[in-house]
Amino acid sequence: MPVVMDAFVAGIQIALGRYRQSKAEDHRRRSAREDLRDLFLACGDENNTPKIRRKFPRLPVLAREELLRRAKVRHPDLNGGADLTWEGLCGWSQTCPNEELLDKLPGLIAAGRAQSYGQLRDDGYNSAPHVEPMIMGELLRLKPVGEPVAARKSAHKGGHPADKAVDDLVAELALLWLEATGNPPPSSRSKKQPFGQMVYLLLEKAGAGSPQNALRRHWAAVKRHRSRPSNIPVA
Repeated sequence: MPVVMDAFVAGIQIALGRYRQSKAEDHRRRSAREDLRDLFLACGDENNTPKIRRKFPRLPVLAREELLRRAKVRHPDLNGGADLTWEGLCGWSQTCPNEELLDKLPGLIAAGRAQSYGQLRDDGYNSAPHVEPMIMGELLRLKPVGEPVAARKSAHKGGHPADKAVDDLVAELALLWLEATGNPPPSSRSKKQPFGQMVYLLLEKAGAGSPQNALRRHWAAVKRHRSRPSNIPVA
């Protein structure tokens, strides 16, 4: 039993470490997308050229990697024919003519774009439509043109939005519980149940939002999985 408990505790520590690493990576990717989106939108006004040149060398690492990757495919000659590096790309951003910068940079930032309504303001009117770029595979703030000009509709079915890192953590805790006890945890969101109490404690310790909502999503996923038809042949 002590060996099983030691393995259980060690598994929890590993799961929490994975969760923190996943959240940190999510934050870095979100920050890189936001910085690149700001640059993309700034390219719509030639008066923003000084701002773009100032911000370009200060981009975070993930944003730099994305720009360099796309530049090597779309404009490999930006460094005078030499192998393109971040230093070369950065040098181009500081020395190229304004027209070239504003013409080529949006294509280096965005893999696609879509027309989007603006934000719904407090006075009930939407701000002007704009082009929303697809950056690192994601459209950050898209409200497709053609939808009613009204409050934004939620993309999910109700409740709080899902958090994949939290959902993965709860699923891993359920698996650890099964391995340690030999029984799956009871399907309950209550913190009066031992598994629920553990999830509440660990998620609150990790600052992972609402444990009750995380458990609701977990048990809903378990229910969907159990209701799927099996492809395993029956002898």
